[in-house]
Amino acid sequence: MIRQILVVIGVSAGITAAGCAVTEPYPSVTERGLPRVEDKRLDAVYWQPGVELSGYNKIIVEAAEVSFRENWQRDQNAERRSPNRWVKDDDMARIRGNLAERVNEIFVAELTENGGFEVVTEPGPDVLRLTPEVVDLDIYAPDLFEPNSTRYFVEEAGRMTLRLDLEDAATGEPVGRIIDTRRARNYTDLRRANSVTNRVETDAMLRRWASLLRDALTVNPS
Repeated sequence: MIRQILVVIGVSAGITAAGCAVTEPYPSVTERGLPRVEDKRLDAVYWQPGVELSGYNKIIVEAAEVSFRENWQRDQNAERRSPNRWVKDDDMARIRGNLAERVNEIFVAELTENGGFEVVTEPGPDVLRLTPEVVDLDIYAPDLFEPNSTRYFVEEAGRMTLRLDLEDAATGEPVGRIIDTRRARNYTDLRRANSVTNRVETDAMLRRWASLLRDALTVNPS
């Protein structure tokens, strides 16, 4: 039985940038000129002053990009020791693909329910483009379908950071950016980790982000 030791959280941005970690405080303005606005629910929110979201009733949701915490594979394999239990490149590709699908499924479901936005594929004057990225993905005990019924027990499933860019689909002008790091729930005791439990925790974080985004698009955060 392996007890996963909690990792010190690093907050990333720049997406927190697909691969480039930066430290707090976040800049007051993005590289595209979006000013940071006050929001106590998320690590950093940037918004274009004067943008009227009421003019948007359709969305394009780009395919999500997913990347792991730096040295995640190396650290996992050092912990697992035996080569037949190592995390392989194919495992990482599978995890990235599955998570990317869930990001888009959950965001689309949240934003379209109860007469919300219409999902489209072509730009237009009433279309908002969403580009989600998940970075610094840190799954403490990934399910690799290992032989011999290997079991892992954790106090938390992991953590990840979202960067979501919003822009006017017709003009390409930036509308907003959201950056936030979240951790899975902390258990009071060790829990077995597998593909089901990891998905439950991941979905909970994604639904929270999607819900906050829906609120932001209903009432301008500026």
